Amino acid sequence: MRERIQKVLAARGVGSRRQVEAWIAEGRISVNGKPATAGQPIDARDDIRLDGRRLRLARGEESGHRAIAYHRPAQEGVRGGTEAAPGSLEKLPKAGGHRWVPVSPLPARDAGLELFVTDGALAAALTK
Repeated sequence: MRERIQKVLAARGVGSRRQVEAWIAEGRISVNGKPATAGQPIDARDDIRLDGRRLRLARGEESGHRAIAYHRPAQEGVRGGTEAAPGSLEKLPKAGGHRWVPVSPLPARDAGLELFVTDGALAAALTK
């Protein structure tokens, strides 16, 4: 089934939908050797490249989602702003080609256990 390029790349952890849209506007993404367009339908058979590097988007790879629980101290935000005060996302281990998505993050002033997953659909389902 063909889906929009932004949705597919975001689901595979390549980048957020907005980030993918920006890459398309900059001409950094190509589909089958031609510049991609926003909303373009793609499937696993298409040759998708970011900055000339082929992206592997086979359906079998999507089952490798990960989750991690992280105890965040008070006053540490999810996203840091500086090297002196990195956020939770900067302290997590590498996600192996995916991106960490916080599930219902705590306010910055609170400490506690936070859950991060590499599947945006799972994060959305857990917050319902």
